[in-house]
Amino acid sequence: MEFAMKEDRESIDQKLSGAISQLAQTIGYNLTTLQAQSNKILSQQAICANHEQMRKEIEMIGSNQDQLPASGMVDFDRNWTDYRNGFGNVGGEFWLGLERMHLVTSAQKHELLVELKDFSGEYKYARYNATEIGSELEQYPLMLVIQ
Repeated sequence: MEFAMKEDRESIDQKLSGAISQLAQTIGYNLTTLQAQSNKILSQQAICANHEQMRKEIEMIGSNQDQLPASGMVDFDRNWTDYRNGFGNVGGEFWLGLERMHLVTSAQKHELLVELKDFSGEYKYARYNATEIGSELEQYPLMLVIQ
């Protein structure tokens, strides 16, 4: 009887080890896919080069805007769980979390404005209408309309 229990325990340990290994591979694949899709979106975006005009438009919108300040105080080299759940300090630099962004963007229509500033002080913009983040089952795809 003790021998049979030991065999069962070893079998369960092997199955769990295999499942954990497969899960780690899947998470790695999903993160790689997310990074590749993000790069694809950035390479296809329409850019508005006029900083002053875009600033005026932003000020005229007057709506609540979630911003991600780039002070460099928060380490963004994180695992999948952190990117799903969010991290950082909401009063400073933070990542809202893919699940929260999915819930917020699926509840009503949103616009995404990306502002990039290079090392020489030049600004580039991309503006997207009808932005929505898909669900975790869909691997949180960014669905948008380029304007």
